[in-house]
Amino acid sequence: MTISVSHKELDILSPAVKSFIFNEAETKFLQIPNDFSKVKEQIELKKGFTQNQRNILADEMERQYSFLSESEKINSLVWKNIQLLRQSNSYTLTTGQQIHIFLGPMYVPHKIMSAVANCIKLKEENPEYEFIPIFWMATEDHDFEEIRSVKLWNKEFVWNEEAGGATGELSCNNILPIIEQIRSSFNLKAEENEILTVFERFYSNSQNLSEATAKIVNHFYGQFGVIALDANKGVLKNFFKPFIIKELEEGFAYQSVKSFSEIIKSKGIETQIGARDTALFLFEKGKRERIDRIDKETFKLSPSGKLYSKQDLIELTENHPELFSPNVALRPLYEEVILPNLAYFGGAGEIAYWFQLKELFKQSDIPYPILMLRKMAVYLTDKLIHSWEELGFETKEILLSPGTFQEVMADKITGNSQYIRLENEFELFIQKICDTSYSIDPHSVKSIKTVSKDWKKNLKSHFDNLAQKITEQNASRIRKIEKIRSVVYPDKKIQERELSFLEFKIREVNNKHIFQDTYLNSLEISVHTD
Repeated sequence: MTISVSHKELDILSPAVKSFIFNEAETKFLQIPNDFSKVKEQIELKKGFTQNQRNILADEMERQYSFLSESEKINSLVWKNIQLLRQSNSYTLTTGQQIHIFLGPMYVPHKIMSAVANCIKLKEENPEYEFIPIFWMATEDHDFEEIRSVKLWNKEFVWNEEAGGATGELSCNNILPIIEQIRSSFNLKAEENEILTVFERFYSNSQNLSEATAKIVNHFYGQFGVIALDANKGVLKNFFKPFIIKELEEGFAYQSVKSFSEIIKSKGIETQIGARDTALFLFEKGKRERIDRIDKETFKLSPSGKLYSKQDLIELTENHPELFSPNVALRPLYEEVILPNLAYFGGAGEIAYWFQLKELFKQSDIPYPILMLRKMAVYLTDKLIHSWEELGFETKEILLSPGTFQEVMADKITGNSQYIRLENEFELFIQKICDTSYSIDPHSVKSIKTVSKDWKKNLKSHFDNLAQKITEQNASRIRKIEKIRSVVYPDKKIQERELSFLEFKIREVNNKHIFQDTYLNSLEISVHTD
C-alpha cells in the first residue's frame, strides 16, 4: 500500500524552499524554473552544447562502462543511452551525491529514481526528444568521514582506510572485511546474503571506489538507463579550462556567489554555503588541497602551505586540467558545462545552496538548469500503519517534523485546542460584560478586567493540572506513539537519512519492487508498506 502526500501538507521543508517549490512571492526574485512546463525553452538554451562535446562525453562514458561485456552491451539500456548522448535531440536530467559505501542512506536512491521517473514522464510528453538520467558521482570529494560507514539495524560498520585525496580513487580492499563483519553480526537468509554477495563482487573486482559504485548503480538501476558519471577526468575538464583560468585570474565565483548571497540574505533567506576567495582545489601528491589566494599573483595550498604563482597555476591548467577540482560553488557549473543537462534534482539543502549560484551562472554565460526538489519516501509495515491509525492519527501525520508533531500529539491527548477555543470564548464573554458595564458605569470596567485575569489564571492552572493527569493516564499510549514515530524519525532524523540502502535491499528481499513502482508514479512524498 502506498500513500502519497504533497509537500504542501507537511512542514519538513524550510520556508524558502517551500516558497520556491510553490512559486510564492518570497522567492519570485530568483527567477529560477522549478517545473517542466517550459522544458522546450530549456532545450533551446542547451542547443549550444556542441557535437564535439557530445562525442567526447559519449567516448568517455564508453570507457567508464568498459566493464560491460559485449553481450551485456546488447541488452543494456545504459549502453544505449551512452550512444544517445551523441544525438542532438538527447538531453540529461541529473542528480548527484558523494560515493558512500554500499550506496549510502536511502535518500541517494530517492535522488536517482526522481531523475528516472521524470525522464520517463518527459519522454511521454515529448517523444521527439530523448531524456537520460545521470547520477553524478562526487568522486573528487575528499570528505571521507561522510562516506565511510554504513548502518544496519542500528549497528554501525566503519571502513578503516587512510584517505585524504579524491575518494573515488580509493582502493576497495578494506571494504571487504566489513561484509564479513555484517555476515557474522546477523543471521541472514540465503537470499538476503545474496545482496551482500552482489556488493562483495563489485568491491573485489574494481580498481577503485568510483568504478565499484558505477557497477553498483548499474546493477540496481541499469534497467532504467541510469548513467553513473565520474567527472574527475582530464578529457572532460578540458572543457572547463576557461572557467578554471577565469577563477584564478578574477576569483569570479567568489564575487558572484558573495554578491548574490547578500541579496538572498536581505530577503530573509538563510544561505547554505560560504564563498571562498578561490573556489578550487589542487590534487598534489595524492591529496586534494585547497587553493587560497594570498594576493593578485600568489596562491597557497592548504594545508601543505606550498606556494604557487598565478602564472604557474594557469600553465598547469593548460597542460593538466585534471589536477584541478571545483569546490561546492563551482561543481554545479562544471556539471552544466560538460553535460547537455536540463534539470538538477536535489534535497532541500541542495536546492537552497543552488539559489546562491544564480549570479555565477549568469556571469559564466552558462544556462541555469531547471531546479527540482527530489522525491522522498518512508517505509513502514502494514501492521505499524494499522497501529498508528488505531492510536487516532491520520497516516500523513506520521511524517510531521518532531516539533510540530509534539504539538499535534499534545492536542490529541490533552485537548489543548479545545482549551484554546474555550479561552477565546471566555475572552469574548468578558468583553461583552465590559461593553454592557461601560454603558452603565465606565469605572467598573477596570475592576472587571482585573477579576477576569484572576479567573483566567485559575482556569489555566486547573486545565494544566487536568492535562498532566490525562498525560499520566495515557502514558502507555504515548509510548506506543513514540515507538512508531521512532521508525520514521530515528534519532530525530527523517528515516531516509538513517536507513541505509543496504538494509533496505535486505528487507526488500521478501517484498520486491515497492520502492521502484512508487517512484515511477512520480510521487512527491510517500509512505508505503509491505
